[in-house]
Amino acid sequence: MRLALGLLAAIVLVPAATMLWLNRPLLAILPLLTVPAVWLVTTPRVTLYLFLLSLGVYMPYYTGSFAVHPMDVALALLAVGVVLEFLLRGQTEIRHTGIDRAYLFLIGATILSAIFAYNYRLSIVPVLRIITLYIAFRVLFKFALEVPIRRLLEFYLALIFVLSLITTGQLIATGGALRVFGPAWLAMQYLTMVAVPVTICFFVWSDNPWQKLRYTVYVLFMVIAILATQSRAPVVAVAAVVPLLLVVLYWRLRRDKLTYAYRNLRAVIFVAGLAGLVIVTLAGTLFAGAFDRIAEFIASWHQPKGTVALRLVLWSAALEAFAENVLFGVGIGNFRVVHEILPHLKLNPTWRWVQGMSAHNVILHYLAETGLVGTIALLTVAVSGARMALRTAGERLSTEQMPVAMALFAMMLTFVITLLYMRAWTWEQSGYLMSFIFALNTAWRYKRDRA
Repeated sequence: MRLALGLLAAIVLVPAATMLWLNRPLLAILPLLTVPAVWLVTTPRVTLYLFLLSLGVYMPYYTGSFAVHPMDVALALLAVGVVLEFLLRGQTEIRHTGIDRAYLFLIGATILSAIFAYNYRLSIVPVLRIITLYIAFRVLFKFALEVPIRRLLEFYLALIFVLSLITTGQLIATGGALRVFGPAWLAMQYLTMVAVPVTICFFVWSDNPWQKLRYTVYVLFMVIAILATQSRAPVVAVAAVVPLLLVVLYWRLRRDKLTYAYRNLRAVIFVAGLAGLVIVTLAGTLFAGAFDRIAEFIASWHQPKGTVALRLVLWSAALEAFAENVLFGVGIGNFRVVHEILPHLKLNPTWRWVQGMSAHNVILHYLAETGLVGTIALLTVAVSGARMALRTAGERLSTEQMPVAMALFAMMLTFVITLLYMRAWTWEQSGYLMSFIFALNTAWRYKRDRA
């Protein structure tokens, strides 16, 4: 024990004390984190839920132009734990999926765009980001085969509900005067718009009144949180996905003759009416900013104004950058300096407001940075996921399996639709959410195909 304590002091306390003496408090904390890090590596199930929790926290630590997020650290610990578990097992198996080829195609296309990039240094971090998302997919896929998928989805919904409560608190505190996003920051848009249709699926197949009440409360606060962000993109997502999902659910329930679930489907209309009543009641106060931005969006169909006009500048710049190199684009990560590649953009008086931003459209952004090759690779991933989800939505299942299967379909449907217009799906929390969606869908199909 004395020897162990002496080694611990040498490994942990001595470097920490040295950093404190050199007035480096942040570096002094790092050695002290080795003990909990070792524990997390050796308990990967705990680290899995820690990783999911980290998706709801935006707290980047910048080292130059490179940002490290809590979710990156959690994923690193989780991946190390998976590798150790793999090496220490007597029997090992690497499970191959159809999505692997699509992901590897995307990684290869990203690397090609970096080779032909305007500034290859700007491409290093984005290439690593895409590789990291594939690692996240593989790790989450592994756990989705071992942990009940419903449990993971319920944990996700509970997390988004808590984040929605916090965001609602911020909305009330500011009186609706400011856009608020909670701890997740901009990723709140993605987290909530994916969670809403999943909650609806669980509501429809609930045979317990308390469960239905819980899911109703979930949806109400998620919708409030979406409006609190004053973001139009998740509003469009919910407005596009939910009606399509209800049509599919109606078809499923009619085919399978599930009377109680069919009644619940009609109750969704009541919940929607309740949500609408809350929204209309607060339209002139807490939700005034959200409605103003929606009105601006509708008016921009005739005459672009505000942020819509700024997005048109970004979209036109993305198309011009795509024309510069149709096959491989200007290079992944290089859109931020597109004004150097296309100097005439500086003459646009509105460019200074959007300089350094993304194209605010995933497809156009990939066309600009990775050309046709990278965009086709990204769409290949999306199409592969959509095909899996359609198979899941159409197969005959038990009553216990149906809500999970339809929830997975709803998640993929949201991803595919919003891929056409959202600003980001392959970086920060939204990138890991994408990995989560694909991992759960792939694990479901893997288990079903081998059942």
